[in-house]
Amino acid sequence: MCCPLEARQVAVTLWNTGEDAYRPDAYGRFITIQRRAGSGSGYQLSGERGNIVSRSRDEMLEVIDHLSIDAANPIAGVCRFSHCDSLCCAVSRAPRAPPFDLVVLVRALASARRSAQQNIVRLNRVLLCCKHDAESRGI
Repeated sequence: MCCPLEARQVAVTLWNTGEDAYRPDAYGRFITIQRRAGSGSGYQLSGERGNIVSRSRDEMLEVIDHLSIDAANPIAGVCRFSHCDSLCCAVSRAPRAPPFDLVVLVRALASARRSAQQNIVRLNRVLLCCKHDAESRGI
């Protein structure tokens, strides 16, 4: 283990601008969500100036719901304006993952991307061999 259990922490800073900003008077232009794991685990939501606005998990869930963030999917956000779409409604009812799970999902996605790139290189080599074989046979 690289660090003691009580030292694990992840922080994500989100833009909080525009007409659909979440409590801009309290948070400002940015919302930072911190998640601590291990002994003394919990959440901390801070505003643009570093002021702690909340330590509530419910507030964190409200923020990610309001900003249409799907914490279970690191590459897709739910469109704020398509809540009636059946796909968006299904996603909004899906169980929420704690924000630090995003790190695990992003790492898995990066690994899958590397594997896919390696497979594409291998397939290109096979296709090139097949092409040369077909040309040598006059096909």
